[in-house]
Amino acid sequence: MKILYPTDGRPPAVAAGELLKKLVDPGRATVTILYASEFGNDLVADSHAADVLDRAENTFRTAGIRTERLCVEGVPAPSVAKELTGDDYILTVLGAGNHTWLGRLVFGSTSTHVLHEAPVPVLVVHRAPDSSHERLHVLVGADGSPSAAHAIDTLASITEPGRVDIHVRAVIRTPELAFSAYPGASVPASFFEEQLAEEKAIAIRHLNESLERVRSLGFTADGSVGTGWPANDLLEHGQNIGADLLVVGARGIGVIERLTMGSVSAHVAGHAPAALVAHAQVHPLDERAIKESRGPEVPLGPDTGGAP
Repeated sequence: MKILYPTDGRPPAVAAGELLKKLVDPGRATVTILYASEFGNDLVADSHAADVLDRAENTFRTAGIRTERLCVEGVPAPSVAKELTGDDYILTVLGAGNHTWLGRLVFGSTSTHVLHEAPVPVLVVHRAPDSSHERLHVLVGADGSPSAAHAIDTLASITEPGRVDIHVRAVIRTPELAFSAYPGASVPASFFEEQLAEEKAIAIRHLNESLERVRSLGFTADGSVGTGWPANDLLEHGQNIGADLLVVGARGIGVIERLTMGSVSAHVAGHAPAALVAHAQVHPLDERAIKESRGPEVPLGPDTGGAP
């Protein structure tokens, strides 16, 4: 399986490499390290590119991960997009270099552009994983969508059970109602209760479905249910459990919605330490192929939880 790792050698890209090194199963993945040169001076460009590629390659090789090197000329975002359309990658991993609200909204950044345009799942990294964690702490958002299932499959395809502790989280959406301006208008309390009960049942179903999917791929996981806007709940819960990585699906909302209110996946990617975001795909990753690529399974003990 091939993973594209664009890097400019700056701290966010280095953090992305550190997370990828800890996450990836060396026996299954090859990392293509891409450097896009924007320098006008060829001598400076060649020297800087070689230095960046050497350091990145050393990061992965010390972990036993196979690498390929690729140096291209041009603006990073289009260069990444072009490479993704020309080879059989299953993931691209980028450091998030533009942290300002104005920069993300008006000017954009390489990570933001690739997040919305890439034909494969994108892992956006703001900071390296907690060095005190023996295994990565991963929080998976469960919303019942095909894109969320694809995100889980992507995670399972590049890592192995011994590298991650997985917690699945589903969120009960609170009812959103429009009220009439007519004086004295009201909504019966029973209506709110019915709506909330329905949303809770949906969230629990999504949680159980995602737990079943994670476990069917050979991983152990526990789960919980939150309440509110999913992005805020996932970010807060991720902070509470010390999550190094959040895994979510992207529902593919339009450009205007992204600019005016954002999406759950974009909000999570912009604020989590690291976020793996996947769109739905027509041909899901084959479950048996994911499991078989890891070789014989080693029992890791009983599952640690489930739906409340």
